[in-house]
Amino acid sequence: MTRTSDIANAMLLASAENDPPLTPAIAWQPFPAEALPEPMQTFVHAVADATGTDPAFSALAALTTAAGCIGNRAAGLVHSSWVEPAIVWAALVGRSGTTKSPVLKICTRPLVEIFKANRKTYADEIERHEVETERYAVQLATWKSKQKNETTDPPVRPPEPREKRVLVSDVTIEKLAALLNDNPLGLLVVRDELAGWVKSFDQYRGGKGADAEGWLSFYDAAPHSVDRKGGGSTFVERGAVSICGTIQPGTLRRVFGAAEREAGLLARVLLCWPPEKPSLYRDAGVPDAVMAAWKTLLQTLLNLPPGVDEDGDPRPRCLPIDEWAKMAWVSWHDAHERMIADESDDDIRAHMAKLQGMSVRLALIFECITVAAGGQAARSIGRDSIDRAIKIVDWFARETRRVYGLLNEGDEEREQRHLASWIEARGGSVTARDLARGLRRFGGDAEAAREALEQLEAAGFGRFKYAPIGPAGGRPAERFQLEAAQGADET
Repeated sequence: MTRTSDIANAMLLASAENDPPLTPAIAWQPFPAEALPEPMQTFVHAVADATGTDPAFSALAALTTAAGCIGNRAAGLVHSSWVEPAIVWAALVGRSGTTKSPVLKICTRPLVEIFKANRKTYADEIERHEVETERYAVQLATWKSKQKNETTDPPVRPPEPREKRVLVSDVTIEKLAALLNDNPLGLLVVRDELAGWVKSFDQYRGGKGADAEGWLSFYDAAPHSVDRKGGGSTFVERGAVSICGTIQPGTLRRVFGAAEREAGLLARVLLCWPPEKPSLYRDAGVPDAVMAAWKTLLQTLLNLPPGVDEDGDPRPRCLPIDEWAKMAWVSWHDAHERMIADESDDDIRAHMAKLQGMSVRLALIFECITVAAGGQAARSIGRDSIDRAIKIVDWFARETRRVYGLLNEGDEEREQRHLASWIEARGGSVTARDLARGLRRFGGDAEAAREALEQLEAAGFGRFKYAPIGPAGGRPAERFQLEAAQGADET
């Protein structure tokens, strides 16, 4: 004799097996930190552990910092008409309190120390220059007095000292152009709030100003002329500028509006928006040995010798992709191009198109890191660096779709995602009663909570699961179970 509870359990099991799978929003995928070369990989994990953040934050900040140190010292050569510079623009996206800023500070700390040492050297050079200028003034006056009786060459004016810079922060494009002339190997702009960077553009709204054009040229290390307020202009032949900063989700929506997207500004920025984690106390920071190895690596990248042009000025050493690596990269490139062709969203298409060049840029950075760590000189981009870059760029392609989906969602979708994040933080499974008691907005109303869970199910975030019915029979207990870990949370 078959019991009623056995039949009910069989029906529930069959339903669970035969229902078509639901399709939730793109879920977060962990950053492939294993694709990073050493010692960057160890450093990224150490920063993530010390700050209680996802390795995606420290990885993106570290990649951009390394790119800023390479700058115009090297470039990736695809073919004679396609050269990619070592330039990365990046945004760490997260709400206030998600420990974005500490990650950025740790990754760039060695450059701050180098800046302080260079600033002291510059101050000493200024003092010496003042003495030399006074001496020059006396020599010039003496020379002029002698010109009545003899003709000789005038004394040479002492050259103005130039401050060595790598790191800059709150800077206008006019000042940046001047700094690039003094530091032709490139600069790294670090902004704790990227919104300030975009808002600083002169009359950028509506595309009427010239600042945006200048910044976009710096993404490709292209020539650009900046007009000065007092007259004249500053010409930058290769303005290599990497940029890294933090931004809150709501600010990202507001600042990078239609005009900024149409200009291709956002498409050039690598985005990562990991799920939030509680900022629990950590009793230790990044180990001293790991921090020292990171500083040594950055200093080694800064010491990479650039090439020299016919005028004796520095230019990037172009590293070709070697034959074996080129075969793998071309295969990936064509598959990526077909994916772009199938994409209907114009913003995502623009972002994906930039990732093609970014794959070469990251491979170039990895090759420079690998040879720098081994004390060698880079001559070409090898298969290992290409493979690492492809793996990371594929991650950014997925993350781009996820972030744009979050940016474009409506109020109802955002509310559902908040609710899913709340459930995920509690193990990914709740009953309607749990939800009614746990969230103040339901006020203990289990029916309202169940309705909210039904909407989550309809949206594809998960499904109701039913516990097997016991021998006594009765109604099966139900719990809502998330299908996958949800994306980042935001207010």
